[in-house]
Amino acid sequence: MPRPASPKSTAIRRLQAIKLKLVAAADRAEVSRGSGHSGTGAWLAAQTHSSGSAAAAQVALAAALHGAVPGGAGPSEGLSLTSAALSAGHLSPEHAAVIASTSRQLPASLDVAERLRVEAALVEQARRVDPARLRRTARRALTFAGRADAEVAAHEDVVLRTEESRAFERARLTLHEPRRDDERAFHGAGLRRSDPAQDHPAVGVSASVARESTGRGALG
Repeated sequence: MPRPASPKSTAIRRLQAIKLKLVAAADRAEVSRGSGHSGTGAWLAAQTHSSGSAAAAQVALAAALHGAVPGGAGPSEGLSLTSAALSAGHLSPEHAAVIASTSRQLPASLDVAERLRVEAALVEQARRVDPARLRRTARRALTFAGRADAEVAAHEDVVLRTEESRAFERARLTLHEPRRDDERAFHGAGLRRSDPAQDHPAVGVSASVARESTGRGALG
């Protein structure tokens, strides 16, 4: 287990968190429009004398953490747990970038609560391991979440097929005896096929981060 961050490192992380908040605000305000730059990344590179790729990475991380929405439309849902931990100096921007990347790759079927559980587990893990170790843990989290999502999809498919079969079984064709010699009436009863996709409530998906490589961390 790594040693706790020094007061100096904690202070630096807090300053980096403030910078990312400012970058997110600049991105929302679209400051690059009035400065002749092609985007917030180019504007930031010029202001900080950094490379375009490094500046673009900072803009992407700021947007992920704070839900920056260009055009001043206000913030959207961001990685609030990660942002709070970074502001407190508990993790570095490199840790935050790993968590943000993992969040983008989670299955779309996960709801907000499930995504928060994954984020919380990774934030807790980030306080104990370096970014490289966290990245390995995050890959296992994505594998676990993808497998769980596939299992739920398979279960829903089985349920829908079962309900579809039952709907066909309920369908029946009734033949009535002719009322006149020249007339035979066929009446279909119950041929309206039910729509299982509408009638069946969605099965909830729950993905959690399982175990850190030391066997001591938990993804859950």
